[in-house]
Amino acid sequence: MHGDTNFGVYFEDVAAWLAAHGFDPAATTAVLATHPDADHAGWAGPIQERYGAKVYMHPDAALVFEHEDRTLGRGPLHGINRPFTRLVCRLSGMVAPKSIEPFEQASGEHGGFKVIGKVTVADLELLALESLGGHAAGQVFYFNPERGFLFSGDYLLDAASLSPRERDALSVHKSLLTSTNTDSALFGREMGMLKSAESVLDARLRREGGRAMVFPGHGDFYAVEQAGW
Repeated sequence: MHGDTNFGVYFEDVAAWLAAHGFDPAATTAVLATHPDADHAGWAGPIQERYGAKVYMHPDAALVFEHEDRTLGRGPLHGINRPFTRLVCRLSGMVAPKSIEPFEQASGEHGGFKVIGKVTVADLELLALESLGGHAAGQVFYFNPERGFLFSGDYLLDAASLSPRERDALSVHKSLLTSTNTDSALFGREMGMLKSAESVLDARLRREGGRAMVFPGHGDFYAVEQAGW
């Protein structure tokens, strides 16, 4: 399994690095991307084409790739998001997957987010929680309630774990777009919902001898009990 990827331009380098360290890139059977931004789905196409990996994403991700518009016309910055999407995709070597696998059927909700399906990889079952759309169109969070794992994409980053280089890279968009959020107010609301839900889950898991963990798309993963929320 491979989670969120990086920019497509780095695919060959990372494949070579993995092979040099004893990890066979061809063993990748599935890609789980949280959303269709180029820095999170940039390898999805090459991994699928070369190794036959299945790509799991929100079904709206196909429309984002087709129209090259990360907001699909939504939010206060939608007017400049389409050229921004095209520019980043061209410069970063984005290759969209030719097909996106449907999630297995599942329903319910968690923390105010709708469950739109699930995907099982090895012994780990992950629910796909549908974002309200604050960051980008076609966004999901992958969540396992038993182990307390949340794969959050660009939400709930541990800013302190980012290197100066990573912070600079994440700041580039400010010169081009002012914000990469489709709707910053909605993004903030979603952040609050995720923090509340993870805090409640962590409290339960800690009583049972476990802990909730957040795996963001940038920076280090961390235990919720250690979060500076």
